[in-house]
Amino acid sequence: MDKRVLFVLGTISGRGGIESALKQWFQALEQNGYTPTVVLLDRPHYTDWLDGFEHKILDIKVGKNAIQKLLALRKYEVGLLRVIRTFNPDWVIATTPFTVFLCQHCRKRRLNFRLASWIHWPMDRFPRKKLLAYADMHFAIGRGIRDDLVRHFPDKPVTLMPNFVKEAPDARIGTDDGRYGMTFIGRLEQEKRVDVAIRSLLRAEHWHLRIIGDGSLGCRLRELASQLGVEDRVSFMGWQDDPWESWAGQALVLTSDYEAMPFTILEALSRGIPVLATDCDFGPRELIVPGANGWLVPVGSYDALSSVLIDIELGRKRLPPPEDIRASIKEYSASFVVPKLLEVLESSITQV
Repeated sequence: MDKRVLFVLGTISGRGGIESALKQWFQALEQNGYTPTVVLLDRPHYTDWLDGFEHKILDIKVGKNAIQKLLALRKYEVGLLRVIRTFNPDWVIATTPFTVFLCQHCRKRRLNFRLASWIHWPMDRFPRKKLLAYADMHFAIGRGIRDDLVRHFPDKPVTLMPNFVKEAPDARIGTDDGRYGMTFIGRLEQEKRVDVAIRSLLRAEHWHLRIIGDGSLGCRLRELASQLGVEDRVSFMGWQDDPWESWAGQALVLTSDYEAMPFTILEALSRGIPVLATDCDFGPRELIVPGANGWLVPVGSYDALSSVLIDIELGRKRLPPPEDIRASIKEYSASFVVPKLLEVLESSITQV
């Protein structure tokens, strides 16, 4: 039996966590007899991550006035309907309230598929979150998002289906020159608050920060490092397809204002790398056990981050053993998560 799963994505950059998670899901589904494909409403700025994926990009231009927006909505619906009719999926998994809404409109055209939401942001980041009610069920990538979904949609099934990571080789903890180092990996955008990591170097004078990634705030962050006089301890490495190949440092740092379930944290912990993160909604506090695989600091507090760095340097906080760090995320391994996903998909396909 040919089993098909269609993922429907809204606007993405092409270099975020959802892209990494989707690669893992594609591989797992293909290895278990499924045919996955993805349709994107808009063209990402970066498309190289789509290499090897079965995909379709609608790329509809949306105008500014109400009539133009209505026309774009109609074009989205027509384009998505064409993909769904051609692909004939058993499941459609949509990643935003708007894509859930579009999929439901298509389903009214006598199409028979199961519709699930799979959001990768906290619900309060979506202005039209009520549209998620059109989904038959919801996949939650973390406990915080699960609790939000249950609270808003108590009549719909919500299944905890976290992002997962495969086994990875241990990273070498430390740097070639013997300095203390931390590394940020991700997009240089406002919500990531990389400025907090840079400002933490003011007190943590023996630490070096490596920044792997790119984004709209790159120039501004370079200027900040120069203004603070720490530019000699901040290295901007640019985007890297595999940032773990050039890993150096004692810890990963993630100082976001908000997160859902950061894939970068999972990747670091799977390699035995401790994580320093802000205690934001929702993901970091679900993954980080203070002292066991990293430490949490208040959102926006570069002073608290500095204190943790100094404590590590002085030996007041000891870096956890890599084997303990890896063990802390067993429930996020492919061997644990993938069977849960397959069980949900199979049981519903037999009911369609």
